[in-house]
Amino acid sequence: MMGIFASLTSLFRRTQSAPPPMVASFHPDGLDVPDSLDMPGSVPAEISIDDVNDEARTDIVGSTFAIEYSDAAGNFSRRRITVKDLHREGAILYLTCLCHERKAIRSFRYDRIESVIDLDGVIHDPGDFFARELQATEFMDFSSAPIQARVKAASPAVEKPGMAHRKAARDGLRVLIALARADGLLHGDELEIVLDYVAEKADRAGLVMGEADRSAVAAYLRRQHPSADVLERCLGKLEDENASDQRLFLRSAIALMDADGLQHPAEFDLIMDIQRRLAPA
Repeated sequence: MMGIFASLTSLFRRTQSAPPPMVASFHPDGLDVPDSLDMPGSVPAEISIDDVNDEARTDIVGSTFAIEYSDAAGNFSRRRITVKDLHREGAILYLTCLCHERKAIRSFRYDRIESVIDLDGVIHDPGDFFARELQATEFMDFSSAPIQARVKAASPAVEKPGMAHRKAARDGLRVLIALARADGLLHGDELEIVLDYVAEKADRAGLVMGEADRSAVAAYLRRQHPSADVLERCLGKLEDENASDQRLFLRSAIALMDADGLQHPAEFDLIMDIQRRLAPA
């Protein structure tokens, strides 16, 4: 099936990051001032990212939301970002992100993020958002002491609904979400197709997906805007799945491409290839 996954990779390269849609009440702010020099567009070469937990990185990279941020000079801004990577300098955690307002890569100190605004407009305390919504407490050990304390206070005693389910389907769900966003939008029927895929993958892992789990996974999916490099890694892992799981993924991909009744020529060719490969011998 390697030809199918290569075709999917090619298809994704024609979809690039448009600013994520937010609620009408959201307005970027503070962007009339040039960004501070403490927000570099790349990770310094001498900085190691090896100590940032890989599981934490995998969970947060590709997540999209807005932040309210104060730079070293105290300049305030409100902007939409998609997380590209994490790194640390000593005790300070940085998020390297695509800033959708600047259309460029920027790095943000975690301890200078004042609030997080989800795509539906809900405002979160940063510690609460990373701990409860993303369950990414592992890498918070690298944040400054005040923020670290807030994260520990917010850390849930039990795993958040839907967390185990999204982990069971992580690679496939990211590729399917990217495919669903090929037209720049994530429609309700497309979201349901991806949720059904997650539910089936969870079932195969021995997990029952209840309404609370489905609702939590849906919120996670809405903020996913995985980049091309993340998708290529996910596709590589999907190639190593067993044939039954690959067929489940490909059936879901076909359903997504059929959902709006419109197909790009590349999508049509891909569907025909998938159907031939899935046809019983």
